[in-house]
Formats: sequence, structure tokens, C-alpha cells
Amino acid sequence: MIHNKNIIDFVGALANKKIATGEQFLNFKKELISKFKIQPPNNTDLLEVYHNHQKQIKRNPYFEKKLNKRPVLSLSGVAVVSVLTKPYPCPGRCLYCPSEKGIPKSYLSGEPAVERAKGLKYNPYWQVKKRI
Repeated sequence: MIHNKNIIDFVGALANKKIATGEQFLNFKKELISKFKIQPPNNTDLLEVYHNHQKQIKRNPYFEKKLNKRPVLSLSGVAVVSVLTKPYPCPGRCLYCPSEKGIPKSYLSGEPAVERAKGLKYNPYWQVKKRI
């Protein structure tokens, strides 16, 4: 993600706002998107900007908590990351195994890992980086 001044100011404004509920957080986020005239960034990108610009943006634990999708998954120190390979032909002819064009066999389009892999052209490095 490009860290231009608008995105940094957007994240700074979002992090500096005292917000009590998740609904207030989303409403303020929508308000700022209109104000800064930017495409809605995903939470992963916002968190990346927030961490990379700590000198400019005041630390806010509530903001960090709202942007972390599932902090419980990595409490044990283990984070599961799905990485899909390019859709090469499979020699198997299993009747129950789904096969869609452009998607690795046994996966279905619409699954988060599949959509992420498709968007990143099945590049394993970017799949892991985007997920973490």
C-alpha cells in the first residue's frame, strides 16, 4: 500500500478519535473516507500505516484492537496461513472434488483464501504477507 499523506492523515484522525463502540468506529471511518475522498482501505492496510508511522500517529490500543481481525487465533503463538498454488491440472478424477476453471482443484471460488490468492496471482510471498 502506498503511504501517501492522505492515508497517513486518515489513519491519524481515526486513531486519535475517542470511540466507544464498533458501530461508532465504522461510522467515523465512513465519514473520514468521504472527507479524504479515498477508496475504503482494508483494516490490514490501515494497521500497516499505523505501525509504520508511529512517530506521527499517537498510540491507541482501542484502535489497534478494532483493526486486528482475530487476535484470539494467534494468542498461542501459532498463526495459520493458507497459501494456494497455481491451478495446475490434477491427474485425479475424483467425482466429489470440485474443479472450477482458474482455481486449484478441491477449492471453491468465494472462499477468502481462494479470493486472496486469485487477487495476488497465486504468489506465495504476497499471500503470506497480506495474511499476516
